[in-house]
Amino acid sequence: VTGKSCFVNAQETYLANYPDYENDIVNPFIANGSGERLHVSKAKITFTANEAGQIYYAVADSGAEAPTIDTSGTGVPCAIGENTFTIDNLTGREAKDVYVQVKDGDGNVSKILTIAVEYAEEQPVERIIDVPADSWYFEDVAFVMQRGIFKGASATMFYPGKSITRGQFITILDRTDDIADTQEGTTVPTKFNDVNGKAYYASHVAWGVENGIVNGVSATSFAPNAKITRQDMAVMIYRYAEVMEIDLPDGSGETPYADDAAIADYAKTAVYSMKVAGIINGTNNNRFAPTDFATRAEAAAIMHRLIEYAEND
Repeated sequence: VTGKSCFVNAQETYLANYPDYENDIVNPFIANGSGERLHVSKAKITFTANEAGQIYYAVADSGAEAPTIDTSGTGVPCAIGENTFTIDNLTGREAKDVYVQVKDGDGNVSKILTIAVEYAEEQPVERIIDVPADSWYFEDVAFVMQRGIFKGASATMFYPGKSITRGQFITILDRTDDIADTQEGTTVPTKFNDVNGKAYYASHVAWGVENGIVNGVSATSFAPNAKITRQDMAVMIYRYAEVMEIDLPDGSGETPYADDAAIADYAKTAVYSMKVAGIINGTNNNRFAPTDFATRAEAAAIMHRLIEYAEND
């Protein structure tokens, strides 16, 4: 199988560089390569292949002499069609060239596909010292900080394990719609006695209430510094999605969490919709822990998933 019927356009380009491939009915064919620099040491590589097998690669600075690719041993699994793998040991900010080959089950090896990876610009997360590059939440924090919807607690600290508050969460949710923080020297009126009109979150509280995304804890109190629970976070995201016309799935037929009885009635629709969408996952033992407080790291991960879901909606 040559895969020519599946990759005609890619193959035309490929044949311009390797005219002898036209008579090659043995070796795998790979094309459509692209590289995305995720941060200084990490990149995502994507390409298509017409055969399954193993992926092998080598990396060099852009324009440098091509390295030798070692195709012995076990590589990264390769499937027919689109493949994506991650390189997480890049060094330096320089642009890179990634050289990729695929070896099929019979030991036949493809031509080398060269994929460019751009220069790594400094990202806000690189200035944060309490978010290690090997932490489970690093990519999430990097994503939300790069988008400008989440800021560090200081110039160098993020406090990933600290609980997020109601004022903070409506702020980061609102920033995804490009609503600015309260501007210096201005006062944003709200109906709540405990929301300082000059606070950075005042504009976001006003926007959230106006659009029915969030309510106060009473007619005159918002409790901006109170920690937000997981179920209230789900409700706010669900209402936000409705306002922004993001098509979330119906979770009514989903298998209940083991602690379903602890989930407030007003939150159940949102909680199970979040579950089906993969935006807010359960905790251990099929539990949702509705009244647990969410950390800043968890909120970053949830917002990352929400934005990617919305962009693919």
